Amino acid sequence: MDPRERRRHHYLYAHRVLPPLAFGDPAGFCARLSNPSAGQASLEALWEKVGSEAPVALPVEGLKLSQHLLKNGRAVFLIQLPTPELMPEAHFVAVAPGPEDLAIYTLERSQDFETGEACTVVGAWNPEGDHLNLGRGPQPTREAFLARLGELLDGAPAAS
Repeated sequence: MDPRERRRHHYLYAHRVLPPLAFGDPAGFCARLSNPSAGQASLEALWEKVGSEAPVALPVEGLKLSQHLLKNGRAVFLIQLPTPELMPEAHFVAVAPGPEDLAIYTLERSQDFETGEACTVVGAWNPEGDHLNLGRGPQPTREAFLARLGELLDGAPAAS
């Protein structure tokens, strides 16, 4: 089986399921995530559902929800995914509710095409379903991605 098909579950969850779900009902989605245990359970159930429809279901180990407050006061729900193996699987999906918008960012596994070394890129999703490449990302750690989110969301509207 093609490795991309074997890993499709991971890609679908981060890129094709979470963004439209969040943009479809931002208040409801964020309300579910705001309760740590219920939010974690909801994300795990969704992972299992996506896996049941994928060519190969991947284990849920590594899927973690955390809540953070950036220096600018904006809240972020950070979803850590099981370890990505292929481009463009995500290390993290960040959902940042704002007063008038919702921002969704991803930190994706990528590859430096000159050196062949693994790296990351920051992506964003908009309500229309467009994926934007925001360039090279930080190290795939929670702290580094939160720092980048702080830069991206410091007074800026959601990606459009």
